[in-house]
Amino acid sequence: KGRRVSDGIWSVYPEAIGPRERIVGVRERGDRDGHVLIALDPETAVDAARQLVDEHQVASLAVSFLWSFKNPDHEFRAVAAIREAFPSLPVISGADRQPTIREFERTAYAVLNAYAVAAVPGIDQLSRTLEELGLVVPVLLVHSSGGAMTATEARHAPILLAGSGPAAGVAAS
Repeated sequence: KGRRVSDGIWSVYPEAIGPRERIVGVRERGDRDGHVLIALDPETAVDAARQLVDEHQVASLAVSFLWSFKNPDHEFRAVAAIREAFPSLPVISGADRQPTIREFERTAYAVLNAYAVAAVPGIDQLSRTLEELGLVVPVLLVHSSGGAMTATEARHAPILLAGSGPAAGVAAS
């Protein structure tokens, strides 16, 4: 199964989630067994983030390295360095959110969470307002499969809120 990209040519690769110019590589490499082949210099990750912030004004970042589900050390170090350099910038780790084989799926999940993270401050504000008004029970949110999650859980995986409206409607009925 593929998609037609031009007359008579088909692609079996999924379309990119974000524009290609907003993808920046860093020099590091681990193998399929988790062994380090090329060590990460965390400053290269910070430089890549700086490029995306300065040139494209990104509001959040997703970091996802090949084979990071096997050995997430490089990815976690890159995320920590970027967060230190840009404390107000949300940085999502693919290995932290979806530590499974298949880099496309893992990266897509991280990118979608990076897109959705903008909704989280509104949830935090709503929780604070409700507490100020006297709510004594924790605020729970409906996630896309119809279950409940806390605001902290939503902060960790905001993409799970996508589709929560229809799920809540079915649950309420």
